Amino acid sequence: MRELSRVIVAVLAVVLLLAPTIWLNAVENTVPKFAIIFGSTSLFVTAVSVISKARMAEVFGAGAAYAAVMVVFVSGDGVQGSGSSGALSVNGTGI
Repeated sequence: MRELSRVIVAVLAVVLLLAPTIWLNAVENTVPKFAIIFGSTSLFVTAVSVISKARMAEVFGAGAAYAAVMVVFVSGDGVQGSGSSGALSVNGTGI
């Protein structure tokens, strides 16, 4: 039974991390993107607080990190590859 619950939690974690990312990639308007971030962060924080024995500060930190990753993904045009050379550029300037 313990193994089954660990598998369910692992699948839930993957779904809560990847599904919003894929959904955010498909949406073009800003307001729906932030609604997706709000909803997925709420689900993530709820899942962490229910499934784990984390303290409130740990749940808050996990939720803040999750939301930060989602927001960076939405605004993710800051760092881009610069062609076939493999070098990175930040806003068009070479690093």
